[in-house]
Amino acid sequence: EMNFLRTIIFLSSFSILIGQSWMQKQKFDRKFNQAISNYDDGKFLYSEILLQEILSENPGIYKEPSLLLLIKTQIGLNKFDEARQSAKQFLSDFPQSNYTSNVMDSLGDLYVNEANYSSAYRLYHRALDLSKSNTLDDKIHKKLYKLVQYELPGSLIEELMIISKRVESQNIHLVAVANI
Repeated sequence: EMNFLRTIIFLSSFSILIGQSWMQKQKFDRKFNQAISNYDDGKFLYSEILLQEILSENPGIYKEPSLLLLIKTQIGLNKFDEARQSAKQFLSDFPQSNYTSNVMDSLGDLYVNEANYSSAYRLYHRALDLSKSNTLDDKIHKKLYKLVQYELPGSLIEELMIISKRVESQNIHLVAVANI
């Protein structure tokens, strides 16, 4: 009878833990989806607040996408130093992430906003090298073709021509050289 009671108590506490875990996941789902919606609507401050809340609560699988969206949100708010810190944390916590190309793309955007076109050019090419998404590739190509309108240092383009593997990247470098 005592073992039966222990089993019942164990199963009850186990189901409570499962229930709490499910509720926690629902809470993160709701907050994360709201953060995405706010970001898409240009409400970066509200998005940032929700993402900070998620990240402060041991978010598990939500940490990686939350950090990525936080970087984009901080760039949208012109909080460039905070965005750099968030990117550094992301790259440290998730060195093999499938989102690394998105982080590099976002850092490229940050440098464009700071008028540091050489760094933006380098990071966009890094994003291309890491990308596995045709949609992201197309988006980055458009950004790069806009960037080559600025006079980029010949040494930068030469360096990237040596290490770039993709034909599209080589073509963009040639356009950049023509604009020097």
